[in-house]
Amino acid sequence: MSLLASSPATHPSGSNTITINVGSSSGIAVNMPVVTGGGIVGRVITVSPWASQVMLITDEKAGAGAVVGQLGQSGALGSIRGRADIGVALIEMRYVSGLEKVENGDYVMTTGQDGIYPPGLNVGRVVEVKNGTATQAHQILIQPGAQLDHLEEVAVLLYHPPAAFCTRTESANHGKNQEMILSSVADRQCLYVAY
Repeated sequence: MSLLASSPATHPSGSNTITINVGSSSGIAVNMPVVTGGGIVGRVITVSPWASQVMLITDEKAGAGAVVGQLGQSGALGSIRGRADIGVALIEMRYVSGLEKVENGDYVMTTGQDGIYPPGLNVGRVVEVKNGTATQAHQILIQPGAQLDHLEEVAVLLYHPPAAFCTRTESANHGKNQEMILSSVADRQCLYVAY
């Protein structure tokens, strides 16, 4: 299921949030991932009936499980987050062992371990690596795959994490519908929206 929509909302320069023109009336919920064809944009942080606010992956409070290279083929696992001191254009990847091979130009993908983003979504490309050691992690900067400063249309994935990520509150709220919601994850349904 998808919905094409447009909105007069704008992305203020230097802001790490955007407003999109779909909300709870369209099935949008907090923590749903937002993407473009280029990669992940961020996650929904607030929802009203007709609009939602999205925290971009460049925000210091944003984070996601990530891997350099292919999931299942690389041991270069870590997490990404925004950093105010490096500007809006780049994000940081932390906790990647200094023993893992990481080079400029390597792709970074989501792992799904954060319970927000499904595995295998493009995060971006490595643009800077300060090599670590056996006891110190690499310092990695990534250029996001999504062009965050030129967003016109985004997709909100109607994604609910696998049962392993469900909390008691989610189980209580979804009750009998939980199986139906989780089975729809395989279909990767999404809503297309412009902001």
